[in-house]
Amino acid sequence: MNLILIGIQGSGKGTQAAKILERYDCVGFDTGRALREFAEGDSDEAREVDAILKAGKLVPTRVVAMVVRDFVERAGDTTILFDSVIRSAEQNDALGDIVGCDAAVLYFHLDEETAIRRLLGRKIDPVTKEVFGPEMDVNPKTGNTLVHRSDDTLDAIKSRLEWSKKDTLPVLDIWRKEGRTIHTVDASQSPDEVFVDLCEILDPIMPIR
Repeated sequence: MNLILIGIQGSGKGTQAAKILERYDCVGFDTGRALREFAEGDSDEAREVDAILKAGKLVPTRVVAMVVRDFVERAGDTTILFDSVIRSAEQNDALGDIVGCDAAVLYFHLDEETAIRRLLGRKIDPVTKEVFGPEMDVNPKTGNTLVHRSDDTLDAIKSRLEWSKKDTLPVLDIWRKEGRTIHTVDASQSPDEVFVDLCEILDPIMPIR
């Protein structure tokens, strides 16, 4: 059984994904990171994705499906943690069978105002793509100087949040109609408090390392 994390940008999915991967026996697929790495390539598609990401728009489903399918095939029978892999009804149609119809869903609920504040302040390691809060200047594990993402401008953030509300969150209704179990987590809490809630959900269903 795979896991799917879903929620608007800034809800802390990436932070919690790292914690889940440390505690439970699974591998992680970070859609945003995979697409950003893909965008660093030298192909026409890579340049297309790079331009789309910098504009704060959605990457075509055909590209997302290609990247996801390749990862799933290489993972074999290993449980996969998918961070924001399905962001629209169209992607659900294209990726549902690849991700797994029995995947457990973790919904990170957060208000838009808090999301904007978090996104404007966050930083990333330019090499590992790990995400950190505004109080950090250096990745303690790598020593790399943290930077703001080029697509974390206010206009781009608002654009991403708008299509999240219009396209991504309605996928939850589709999954409910399909009978999927959706676990809702209060993402406005501190990272440690959120993880306590997640452990209560995942300990009964996931093998601990």
